[in-house]
Amino acid sequence: MQALARRSPRTAALPDPDDEVVGISASGRTPYVIAAILEAPRRSALSVSVACNLDSAAGREADIAITGAPPPPRSRRRSMPRTAR
Repeated sequence: MQALARRSPRTAALPDPDDEVVGISASGRTPYVIAAILEAPRRSALSVSVACNLDSAAGREADIAITGAPPPPRSRRRSMPRTAR
């Protein structure tokens, strides 16, 4: 924590080799998330992507990619209008 206090406000958010960069994006295509993941190896930090898409751009660039399960299929009965039930 002391090392963080000694940094200037401009560089306080930049990762060190002891840090991990975790990018969270539902689509896996958010430009700011991808930029942060691409910056991590330049600073010798580990990068992790969390996205819902199995083959996301952020996941391809990260050291570790975590993907969520696809949503369950909607019930056909619930999607029908009430009058058709």
